Amino acid sequence: MDLFIGVDVGTGSARAAVFDGNGVRLGMGLSELRIRSKLRNHFEQSSDQIWTSVASAVRQAVSESGNKSDIIPRIRGIGFDATCSLVFLDCDSNPVNIAVGEHENSEWNVIMWMDHRADQEAAFINNLALESEPVAHVVKHFGGAMYLENEPPKLLWLKNNMPSALLKSDKILDLGDFLTFKATGSGVRSSCTTACKWGRQESGWSIEFWSSVGLSKYILSEDADPFSKIGSIVVPPGVAIGNGLTEDAAKDLGLQVGTVVASCLIDAHSGGLGMIGASGLCEKTDLEELQSRVAVISGSSTCILQASMQPVFVPKVWGPFSDAMVSGLWLTEGGQSTTGLLLDHIIESHARSESMRNQSESSIHDALTTILLQEIESASSNALPHPLTHIHVLPYFHGNRHPRADPSLRGMITGLSLDDSESQLARIYGATVLALVYGARHLLEVMTEAGHNPKTLFVTGSGAQSTFYLNSLADATGCDVVLPQEPQSVLLGAAMLAASAFQQNGNHILEVMQTMSRVKHVIKPNADQTLFHNKKYSVFLKMYHDYMHYRHLMS
Repeated sequence: MDLFIGVDVGTGSARAAVFDGNGVRLGMGLSELRIRSKLRNHFEQSSDQIWTSVASAVRQAVSESGNKSDIIPRIRGIGFDATCSLVFLDCDSNPVNIAVGEHENSEWNVIMWMDHRADQEAAFINNLALESEPVAHVVKHFGGAMYLENEPPKLLWLKNNMPSALLKSDKILDLGDFLTFKATGSGVRSSCTTACKWGRQESGWSIEFWSSVGLSKYILSEDADPFSKIGSIVVPPGVAIGNGLTEDAAKDLGLQVGTVVASCLIDAHSGGLGMIGASGLCEKTDLEELQSRVAVISGSSTCILQASMQPVFVPKVWGPFSDAMVSGLWLTEGGQSTTGLLLDHIIESHARSESMRNQSESSIHDALTTILLQEIESASSNALPHPLTHIHVLPYFHGNRHPRADPSLRGMITGLSLDDSESQLARIYGATVLALVYGARHLLEVMTEAGHNPKTLFVTGSGAQSTFYLNSLADATGCDVVLPQEPQSVLLGAAMLAASAFQQNGNHILEVMQTMSRVKHVIKPNADQTLFHNKKYSVFLKMYHDYMHYRHLMS
């Protein structure tokens, strides 16, 4: 049977997996990534080190899959997904330094997705949209307010602070597009990255937009191909690029020259692709059915993705974007910033975290969940209040991406006591998990008001490992929560891209999605929990207004 490789470059690691044509995973590899953060809100990586880690992960995955002499000739394609980080290369495809305080030839040439240095530049673009139609037209597809994690504000920051880096850059690519460039030597870009993070419209790049924000000198080329720096040719995800793997790339990855390389997806979108077409919920999954399915990809941050056959504009939420996940559909992209990182922060900032780590045989997240569930069961059996009744969290510790679209927001916890026990840490942890669930509910409600119809939530990532999170998500939103058969949905989505690119025989990628993905388990909402969650959700919403009132008082 034909085999396909999916590569996922996340925040802290590069992963790869080998799948067969039915979506069965044969082997997997992982290699860590380095992160530089010397200034507040500045996060950088090295594209050279990322590619080295990708090569290591691919070789591990192939080795784990069986006899190399049998496996490698059967690998028909490779697909990539990555965070929406930003890569800068010079005319020789060498790194261009973008890190403050480093020498000109340093390896740090990637501005990470979570870098928040460009807050003033994002505000500038949004203010400009009030008077400039070309800018307003682009910003409209970002919920009416471009976020500082998008690429234009970051590019504008470089113009204002490190203009020589922009002028020296011959290629500026989203990280996923860098990976396909490194694999094929082709500068073809994906409609996913260019629309969702750059603001490219279905009709193409807007010269007027780049000129209006003051970046045309730095972004556009003066030759006959004005968009050569940022991508003249843009294709939907899952399209074969160039002539496949180059000789150098094949040598790095340990694969055959000419192996098909697919156009990429952003990592969260790859997770969505790997889930929402899963067979097992209905007789046949068509494009209309996909409109009721929502992908929830939880990790260091959480992305909530919903496709639609017609464009749906949701205030302060990104989209609609054409061909950004499934070809032929529009996509709305909502997100919660640093959700997984917030849970880690809650744990690490508590006095009992170190002792629990040393004593627990499982992960500290599992240990805390076990304690919490035992307390919930005990309270229920003894007709006592739910242990999270009076502990509430506003989870905006790193701002809010959607639906409030305000990176300046900060978090709150109320209901604390002098108790510093493991049980108290479990309660604070549980209240934070619920706050993240309510953030998802808030976003889904805003999307529903705008015209979406979310009924079923497909969940992957770290959140899918927590029964407390999954059950709470179903109970609080009233939606069915679905777990796919393959837990590594992001890697599977990247492999689906490879399968689609290899086939190139008229099959819609939807057929690949249904063949390679299946439903494992469905969690139904528990109506007995509705009142509790409605009350907690009301507190969640009020905490935001209370926070804004405090900020106003202190202004």
